Amino acid sequence: MVHCLQTHPSPRSIWFLKFVVAALLFCGCAGSISTVGHDPDKGAARMYPVSAEVADKLVLVAMKSEFPEGPIAKVEAPFKGYQATLRFALDSHTVVAYAIPAKGRSEKGEVIDGFAFQVSHSGTMPISGGGKARSVFKRIMHDAALIASPLPLDPLSQ
Repeated sequence: MVHCLQTHPSPRSIWFLKFVVAALLFCGCAGSISTVGHDPDKGAARMYPVSAEVADKLVLVAMKSEFPEGPIAKVEAPFKGYQATLRFALDSHTVVAYAIPAKGRSEKGEVIDGFAFQVSHSGTMPISGGGKARSVFKRIMHDAALIASPLPLDPLSQ
């Protein structure tokens, strides 16, 4: 005679599963992408020799392209930029894009004013929120490269 053993989850394993699900629902995710820090995948820290007005426009256009429904709010600190929030049910994710005043060094050794860019994100929608942040950053980099060639950050001016 063959006995079939049925196993039922123990109360302890059910509690653990509930804990894991709750942690995933209530925990958030945060990150940032920037031209300021050295990233082995993206190369040396860099800036774009553009005016404050152009840098502001680059950030705003990128944010509007990823958040066409808005609202997009202006941010004044720690740097000037724009912020938008994704919402779905109880989840939200905030994306903030900044234009950071920076000094670069030309091939001739001259120190040139311009801007570096950073996009930060945080919230409870890590996949869609992180994806939006990466898209905003890519748009800023694409548009900035159409206007000016990036220069390495001047290490003495940091």
